Amino acid sequence: MRTKLLLCALACSLGAMYFSSCDNDDEPNTIIWDVPPFYIYVTVSDQNGIDLLDPGAKNSIADNGITMIYNGEVYEKDSVVDDPYRTRMILPTFYGLQSTRFPTGRHALYIGEFSGEQTYDMQDIIFDWGDGSKRDTVTFDHRWWTEGEKPFSYLNLYVNHQPVGFPDNYAHIIKQQ
Repeated sequence: MRTKLLLCALACSLGAMYFSSCDNDDEPNTIIWDVPPFYIYVTVSDQNGIDLLDPGAKNSIADNGITMIYNGEVYEKDSVVDDPYRTRMILPTFYGLQSTRFPTGRHALYIGEFSGEQTYDMQDIIFDWGDGSKRDTVTFDHRWWTEGEKPFSYLNLYVNHQPVGFPDNYAHIIKQQ
């Protein structure tokens, strides 16, 4: 008897949900996009192609106290960034300036995360190499939009105001010694 009562209650609940969740044809279909964040990757070498972010390389700058300036804030390489605006609704987390290594073994810096669904108009990231040499600027321009039901995006990078050629998806800086 108890099982029959539970089955009856379950059937009534499912029936109520089925009939109360009707479709409203007056509202247009809305697509909610889950757009992944993106990063900016930067590699640095000298005129001879030596990876200057490799701590074991001659004239390495990896441990010089590299900093970047973005939106008026200074970020140190590999420091922890506190994001007071982080919520579960704002998924991208800005980690500041971090170091990484590509599968090829090349060392790099990455900046991000940046929201993939946001437009960034010619944003400058200024690098101070911590050795008294001239600063370098990486500029990025990002767009995301939809046409019909298809999403589109692009990311253009510039190193010291010169466009980065494709197929590179990172900025390569040749540091003058």
